[in-house]
Amino acid sequence: MKLPFKGFIPDDQASKHQPLSALTKQFRESVSWLGPETPPKSDEMELMMFRRPNEEPDPGKDHFLVAVDRRNFKGQSEDNSLEILSGFWETMLDHIRAMPADWFKAGAVIWDHLGFEISSEWTAGMLGLEHADADMTRASQAALFSAVLTCPAGADLETVLFALATFIHAHPRLADSTVKDPWHLPYGENTAYRVRRSGSKRVKRRGKLRHRP
Repeated sequence: MKLPFKGFIPDDQASKHQPLSALTKQFRESVSWLGPETPPKSDEMELMMFRRPNEEPDPGKDHFLVAVDRRNFKGQSEDNSLEILSGFWETMLDHIRAMPADWFKAGAVIWDHLGFEISSEWTAGMLGLEHADADMTRASQAALFSAVLTCPAGADLETVLFALATFIHAHPRLADSTVKDPWHLPYGENTAYRVRRSGSKRVKRRGKLRHRP
C-alpha cells in the first residue's frame, strides 16, 4: 500500500475519518502517523502510530552508574559527589518529553480491544510478585504493548518490564503483593554512586570534571 503522508494529522484531514476525529487534537499533533491520506474504504486504512523521535542528544548515551566503597575509593572524592550525580540525573529527566494523557490511556484500550489472554502466573513470575490478579495482568500487558506500539526505534521490553516491576515494588500500596526478599546496598552505608562514561576515566581539569578518552 502506498503511504503518501507522514506526520501529524491536521483537523481537516482528521475530519474525513471518523475514528481519527474522535482523538484529541493535542494527541494527533504529538504523534507521527504513517498511512494513506484518502483510502478508498475505511477498512483499507492502515496507520502506524508512534512517538516522534527525540531530536535532542541523549545525555545518558555511553554513560552508566557504578557503586563504589567510599572508604576505599582511590579516585578524586568529588567524583562521588551527590551534586554531580544529581546534576546528571536532572539532565536525564529533562530529556524526557511531556506527553498528552491520551498516550497513557491508549495501551489499555488497545489491549482490551485485542482480547489476548496472558496468565496471572506469568505476570507474578515476571514482576516478582507473590500473586497477581487479572487487573495487574491487564495493566502490565497494556504498558508493554503500548511501548512496542509507540516506539519508533523498537522497544526493549526487558527494560520496560524492569521499570514497571520496580515501580510496583517501590510503591507502598502495591508492594504488599510483591516477594518480600530485601535488597541491600553493596557497601552498606558506605556505598556511593558515580557516573562513568564507557571507556573513559573522569579527571579534573581547570576546575571542571571532564572525560578523558
